[in-house]
This record gives sequence, structure tokens and C-alpha cells, in this order.
Amino acid sequence: MHLNATVVIIIAACISPLVVWGGLLPRSRISLVNNEYRGILIAIGEDVPENASLLERLQEIFTNASKSLYRATNKRAFFKEVTILIPKTWSDGIANIPATRQVFDAANVIVTEHEGVGRETPYTNQFGSCGEEAEYIHLTDKFILDEEWTQYYYGDPGKVIVHMWGHLRWGLFDEFARKDDEHFYLDENGNVEPTRCSKSIRGVEYDSETWKACGEDPERNNLPNKHCRFTPFLHNNEGTGSYMFGGFVDSVDEFCHSNVTGDPTSLHNAMAPTNRTYSVHTGVPGT
Repeated sequence: MHLNATVVIIIAACISPLVVWGGLLPRSRISLVNNEYRGILIAIGEDVPENASLLERLQEIFTNASKSLYRATNKRAFFKEVTILIPKTWSDGIANIPATRQVFDAANVIVTEHEGVGRETPYTNQFGSCGEEAEYIHLTDKFILDEEWTQYYYGDPGKVIVHMWGHLRWGLFDEFARKDDEHFYLDENGNVEPTRCSKSIRGVEYDSETWKACGEDPERNNLPNKHCRFTPFLHNNEGTGSYMFGGFVDSVDEFCHSNVTGDPTSLHNAMAPTNRTYSVHTGVPGT
């Protein structure tokens, strides 16, 4: 299947108030036909100031994400058509078409105005089990528009979308540690390894309190102390996986395969101990 590089963007103008039907309004139906994802609905909140550059950046980000997704899925899927629903308060003439059935609460991706420092981080509203679709991806206008800031804190925004898509579409979970006692583990040979996928991801270990070398903890089977952390090298790394661990690493361009070891203490392995992320997303019906 040949990748059509540019994602087709349809701009729809909201013509009705935001609608919530008992919180049960279904999300826009995303289809995968001939390797092309269609039906993706992005809704911009009414709190977001009018800005045509926001639409241009969304197309750029999703086009780049499409290329990354194509590689990560071994040429199985890419984004083809995305509809952006703009607020009814925005100027006439921006939209290509009036909205028909598209409403904010059915969006797969929601964009709101950023609410201050520490509240710009992209996230996916996810409550189901492994393999179950999440509710929506949440982005802020700052994440989309401030390219330098986004690149510094999160890396390539297109790769961030691929990570979020793993949560949204396939019900994948993160492959990095979340608790103090999950940052390191003993592998099958008794060697201390940082929680990550894959093992070929290189980085540096440090004590997050002293910023010095990590010490061993006899009470933890000589694992590093609970304040020890692992930070991967962003550039000139070797590991190509995984998006659910660190898409911000330049070398990462795939999901974790069954033949790649690592990260037994990650959230994904806790939720799906026998399924690597690649095997999950290829096994989800209508992937």
C-alpha cells in the first residue's frame, strides 16, 4: 500500500451548541479501509482563540504522525482523512462545510486552551482494559502552536500523536515506570535493568534526590534505591522501540515486539502480561 503523504483536512463549522446526552454520546466512528484511517474528528473548544495557524499546524502534525504510524505499523495503516470542528464563534469563511452530525462531545481528539504551567501535557482519557479503545486524546493550543516549546518538552509532536493513538485506538498502556519501586528490575540473568522497551535503549541512571550515582538497596534485593531513575539518551540511541516507552527518543520508530525483552514492571505489562504492544494492536479487530 502506497502512503499518501498529506492528510486530507476537512474544516467543519459548528452550527449548534455543545451537546451531551447523559454522557453517553458515542465518539466519531473511525474506520480503517485499505490501510487508510478515516472519520477522525478533532474538535476545538470554544475557549480557544481564533487562529488559522492552529488548523495549519494540526494538518502538519497529523501528516507527520501519519508517516510515523505507517512505519510503526509495518505499512499497515496511516491517517487519510481528518475533520476539524471549529467553534461557531470563529469567523465565517474558515470552514469548508457546515457541521452535520459532528459535535464537540463526539470528538476523538479535543483541543482546549492551555490553562497554565503544568497543564499542557497531552493525555488520553483511558478507562478500559488492554485492547479496548479509549475515550479521546486531549491536546492544548500551546502544544500545537508553540513548536519550540513542544519539541523541547515532548519531542516530535507527530510521534506524540502516535503514542496517544496507541492508547486511543488499541487500548495500549505506557511502558515506562510509574511508581518508585518499578523503575528497575532483575532480568532472567540477575542483572539490574531499567524499566523500558526495548533493552537496546541506552541512557543514564541517577539518584533523583542527590543527582549522583544510584546506591543499592539491600532490602530490595540489591536493586537501586527507590529514588534512582533512568533517562534515555534522546539522540544517537540504538533502540527502535518503543512508542509506548519513549517516542521522544529520536531512534524510536516502532512498538514493542514479542521478541524484544524488557519493562516487566511497566503499566502495560501489568495490564497485559502476555501481550507486547505490537501484538495487541495487530490483534485488535478493525485495527
